[in-house]
Amino acid sequence: MAQTIKSSTTKAAKEKADKVYATFKNLCSWRENEMSGAFLEKMCQDLIAWADLPSSLKITQFMREYGIPEKTFYRTVHSNADFKEAYWYALTAIGDKREIGALKREYDAGTVDKTISHYCSVNAAAEERRAKLKREEQGSSIEDLTNCVQALVQQKWGDKNEKENEEKI
Repeated sequence: MAQTIKSSTTKAAKEKADKVYATFKNLCSWRENEMSGAFLEKMCQDLIAWADLPSSLKITQFMREYGIPEKTFYRTVHSNADFKEAYWYALTAIGDKREIGALKREYDAGTVDKTISHYCSVNAAAEERRAKLKREEQGSSIEDLTNCVQALVQQKWGDKNEKENEEKI
């Protein structure tokens, strides 16, 4: 029984490694590459290792080093759970480096503050809430302004329009 389970697990792992999920043109070698399960697994490992390097500050650096087009990279993030996990690990590592660098005055704090929501889900949620509140505030301001203008128009010309309408009747 144990031999059967081990054999089927090994077979499933081999099939997953051999499965081709997509192809892409490598921008460094200009060759067509297959994105197999084995390739994705290695890319996940490479992304995690790369994210921990001190020089890794933007995810686009990894894309350029790997030669993977941005569109292909993000399509893979959305379609592969393992790669998505590695991607979020990398973003968090980059965000940590940038934020700590700003605290140590290695990076401009204003720039880091403006972009930190790209690298941290907590900051992204807070930024989304701020944007939503701002939209709601602007919406109510526009609504208040519209009502004010309508009241002024009614006050200024409302009587004339009523008299003209009465004369037409």
